[in-house]
Formats: sequence, C-alpha cells, structure tokens
Amino acid sequence: MSLGDWKRRYTVRKFDRNIIPESQHIDYIKEVLKYTPTQLGYVDHMWCVLGPEDQKLKDYLVENYYYCNDEKRNHREYFSALADAPYLFTSFAVEPGTVKKYLGFVLSPQEEEILLRPPKDNEIRRNNAFHAGILVTEALKIGYDTAQIACHEGWDLSKKPEYRETMWKRFGENLSKKSIELTNGTISFSKDNIGKCLMSVGIGKGLPLTDHTWENYGEGVTFTGHKAKKWFANIVD
Repeated sequence: MSLGDWKRRYTVRKFDRNIIPESQHIDYIKEVLKYTPTQLGYVDHMWCVLGPEDQKLKDYLVENYYYCNDEKRNHREYFSALADAPYLFTSFAVEPGTVKKYLGFVLSPQEEEILLRPPKDNEIRRNNAFHAGILVTEALKIGYDTAQIACHEGWDLSKKPEYRETMWKRFGENLSKKSIELTNGTISFSKDNIGKCLMSVGIGKGLPLTDHTWENYGEGVTFTGHKAKKWFANIVD
C-alpha cells in the first residue's frame, strides 16, 4: 500500500453503482477480518456483508437507522452513500443472551466471567471502530473508495425486535453456524444475540463530487459534496 492511496482517500457521498467490485476482492477483505484482533479475543460485534442483490435491505438500513437529526440546520440527514455502495459491510453489537440456567451444562469460572457479563459499550465501540479502520485500509489498498459511517441516530431500543428479525431473515442461516466450543458444551449464535446496529462501511468506486449540495431523501436530505478534511495532522515527533 502506498502513501498515494491515503492521499486520494475521501469519504464517498455517492457511489457509481455501475462499477461493481470484483468478488475476489470482497472475499479477500472478508478473510482479513477473520484475523483482525479484538480486545481479549472477545467477539462483541459482528459484520454482515450486503452485495448488489441486497438493495432493499441497504435502503431499509439507511431509511431507518443511518441518519442524524441536525438541529442546527433543522433537517434530518440520511447517509445515503451506504445504500449507493455496491458492497456494504454493516455491523451490530453481539449481546450475550446466554442465561446460565438454560445452558444445560456447567461453565468454567473463566467462561462464566466472559460469557455472562454484559459487554461495555465503550469496549464494543473501540473494537468496532478498529475493525472499520481495517476495512477502509484494505479497500483503499485494492483501489476502491469507502464511506465509513458511525452515525445511527435512527436506532432506538423499541426498534430492536424489527432489526433483529430483518437481519436474521437475511443472515440467520450463516449466523446460526457460528458457535463457541466450551469446556463442557457448545453455544450457537442465535437471533437473541443480535444487538444494536453499529458502524457501516460502503465499498466501491466513488463519484468525485466537489459541490456541497443537499438533495431530498426520505423524510429529509442527503449531502452529496465532499466532507471537510481534518483540521491538521494529528501526529508529532
């Protein structure tokens, strides 16, 4: 990976839907995530990959979760680039969902400490953001552009049942194959383990829009210009 890959990087606001990333490139990025570390090796969030055939689900996620209410401008901003992206890596928190008395076997003290304690929100976000950074890095290295979005003000606890059902309908078959081999038994991933939505990263070829333009979208607007660069280089020696 060259410095030039980072110099050309920008946060995409609209993707070219006619340019689809090669499947082997997406497979490579998925493979990299398998080896991306987490704190203490704890799996506190899960990534799901949506492709060109998942347009309805991408639209649903943007319209219901990935937006922010901008009180200063008095409008709702949707992050429509996530729906534009040919490939979308979206994530959610993993909730333990394991009730000791229903397991049917005894956990070791260490397993009990890890599996039965609710994960701390700041730990989940830290691991999630680190993984998102890896996604961006690998996509840039291959030659693609990205939109990394952490804003999901549409999330509300009351929406959890619908979100769970929606994500399980699409990914449940493969999620249910995930399991943890423990000392005295096995725990398989279930729908109850799906928590709140987290970061999403869109991958494809961006349209280099430079005009700061707002377009109508859903019950609000979407921004199609370039995001401002950070104020200064946040590193010294």
